[in-house]
Amino acid sequence: MLQRYFIRPATIDRIRDCWIGDAIGRYIAWLAEQDYAPRNVFFRVPVLVRFGEFARASGASNWNELPTYVEPFVHDWLRKHAAADRSESELRVSARAVRNPIRQLLQLIIAGYQNNGRSHNLSDPFAASASRFFDFLRRDRGLREATIVQYQHHLRRLEDYLCQSGIRSLPDLSPAVVTAFITETGKSLDKGSVQSRCSILKVFLRYLHQTGILTRDLSQQVESPCRSTPFDFLGGNAADAQDGRPAQLRG
Repeated sequence: MLQRYFIRPATIDRIRDCWIGDAIGRYIAWLAEQDYAPRNVFFRVPVLVRFGEFARASGASNWNELPTYVEPFVHDWLRKHAAADRSESELRVSARAVRNPIRQLLQLIIAGYQNNGRSHNLSDPFAASASRFFDFLRRDRGLREATIVQYQHHLRRLEDYLCQSGIRSLPDLSPAVVTAFITETGKSLDKGSVQSRCSILKVFLRYLHQTGILTRDLSQQVESPCRSTPFDFLGGNAADAQDGRPAQLRG
């Protein structure tokens, strides 16, 4: 089926090598059954491959986890590909063009998945230990839901990292722990995503200090990668920074 639409062996190999390659193959077959024009395949398949790579780099380990990464991926895609002067309505159209094929794919491979963009009712990260943080973002800072999704995505990675590291309490956070989180998780992200992660982390850490959960304001010590060590990306993988750290803590 892939050879029906793609000629270059390297393109076919990349699709097959993608960890959701089998799912993409099923989706292509479904598109053919629904009489979609080839131009739809030419646009949608690269989007799905990049979505799979994004989800894997962000921590996904099985297909059932993929819905969590739909909105973060759409946000990341628009940040990279949408022109800066596009209107809100134009951005919504572009977002739908990226989001819809992903949702269709998930309907094919995940039993019970509803094509409504919801992330399987996942709770907010740190819901027990910083229960009012997302209310603070909505009410005090007036952030839109698209931005809230980004906070949920990056802070869920922090929550997973702390759990894997055996750190069960936010007051146990230290400069060394935050440095390790940014360094280790940043290796699989591009520079813009690391910058977003650092910015969100600064807001979260400042909130923890202001509400007394942390006795020390660690947000003042988080550096964005654009102010620490610059690094480039080749072939979709992060090259090593000069000092091995895409972002760091001062002091």
